[in-house]
Amino acid sequence: MLEVECRIKLSKEEFEKTRKNMAKKIEKELEQTDIYYHPPHKYFATTSKGREFLRIRNSNQNHELTYKHAKYDKNNKLERMLEQNIIVDNGPALKEILETIGFRQYLTITKKRSLIQIPNFEICLDEIKDLGHFIEIEYTGKIADYKKAYQKCLEQIKTLNINNPEICETGYVQMMEEKKTTNTMRKGRK
Repeated sequence: MLEVECRIKLSKEEFEKTRKNMAKKIEKELEQTDIYYHPPHKYFATTSKGREFLRIRNSNQNHELTYKHAKYDKNNKLERMLEQNIIVDNGPALKEILETIGFRQYLTITKKRSLIQIPNFEICLDEIKDLGHFIEIEYTGKIADYKKAYQKCLEQIKTLNINNPEICETGYVQMMEEKKTTNTMRKGRK
């Protein structure tokens, strides 16, 4: 399945204002923990062929295993994201299995998510621990061309009436990696 999404970073005040304006459209309130893994035989780093992700998502007592493969163009811009999801009855057992066969926990992202569904889009109002406040817009329509679908996401942002939205070129994993690297560098200077 092709995944097409974009996200914008907001101040806490702008986030709360947007959340209040969209409150009647919110369908679900979720608490999610995403645990990312590296397999024992390779490291899921960015390469010339793209980047891979393996994640267990725990969301309000529901569990899902997700594999993603990001492909980048020659300018290192995301060209397309392939995603496969499997619903899992027992998330803790899956975690134990992965770790027993050598998968290493790499990163954990904890978020509070408010979910809104509108025609052709899923809009998520996300509070990410250690990263801040975001709106993520995922295209769920029928356009199969990544760039055209991404453009639809950008057009959807305009309908939210947010002043000077800061569009994030990276996902939450990359943002968290950058934060960890910056924090490690700061600790090394002390």
